[in-house]
This record gives sequence, structure tokens and C-alpha cells, in this order.
Amino acid sequence: MFVWEFLAVGAIGFWLLLVLSAIIMSEMLDNDAPGWATIVAIVTVAVLVVFGGFNPLSYLAAHPGEIVLGIAAYFFAGAVWSLVKWYFWLVKLRRQLDAGHDHRRVLYTAGVQQFPPQPGDHKSRIIGWIALWPASMLWTLINDPVRRAAEEIYARLGGTYQRISNRVFQGYTKETNRD
Repeated sequence: MFVWEFLAVGAIGFWLLLVLSAIIMSEMLDNDAPGWATIVAIVTVAVLVVFGGFNPLSYLAAHPGEIVLGIAAYFFAGAVWSLVKWYFWLVKLRRQLDAGHDHRRVLYTAGVQQFPPQPGDHKSRIIGWIALWPASMLWTLINDPVRRAAEEIYARLGGTYQRISNRVFQGYTKETNRD
């Protein structure tokens, strides 16, 4: 009975499960693994159905018109989000290239086969953004500013990190530790 109450729609467990699932799905989408993100979404719904007393079929039967409108609105919002996310993704890629990172490595890691990047080469990534846009949007709005702040802090402290390293290993060479 405890699990039912903990995962009931609106209970704290329900929201924790949704947030955790959204974070995992978002990370999967950012790593171009929309299939795994979809599996997480399906497992989340299954957990809510089995353990949370969530019954989507009764709601579907009682409100078919609302469901059709909701699905249309969902995919419209996903399409709009995918355009915004594509722009953010391209800007991030450009920033990495402008920062002087190894161009071949950056483009390979991002899955860029042609330059400029072609949407057709990133179809699964974009479809993931459309289909799972709430998780993608949530993670992008939370993660991107935090990551950018951390990168800025690292850039400003880079010399300090090196001075600490130099001080700790002062007088030590590779040959010092050889037998």
C-alpha cells in the first residue's frame, strides 16, 4: 500500500520519479541515444501504472477529444523546441570550434559528417528532441547555464590549477621515480 501512496499522481514520489526520469532522458538525448530515452519514458509510465495506480486507459476513453488536442499541442511544442534546441546545439558546437579544440575530434564527437552540419545527419537526435521535448527542455534550461558557469570558473582558475600542480611536483621528474 505504501508504494501506491508514494507514487500516486501528485504525491512526492510521483514528482521525484518524473524529475529523475526527465534528467535521465535528457542526458540520453544529449548523448544522441533517443532509443534509450524512450525506454526510460516507457518504464516510467509502466512504474506509475503498476505501482502508482495511474490508469491512462480510463482517461483516454473518457476524454478522446482532449487527448487528440493534447497530442497535437505536444508535437507542435516539440517541433518548436527542436528548432530552438538545434540552434543551441549548433552554437555550442561553434563555441567549441572557436575555442581552438581539435576540429576533427569535436566534429567526430558531435557526429558531424558534413560541414556545415546537416539536419539529416542528426535525424535521430532531432526526433528525440521533438518526441521527448519536456525532458530535453528541462535539462537544457538547467544544465547549460550551470555548465557554462563551471567552464568560465575553470577558465579563470586554469593558471591557479597549474601553479598548484607545479608546486606539488616541484623537483620531481619522470626520471626521479624510475627504478
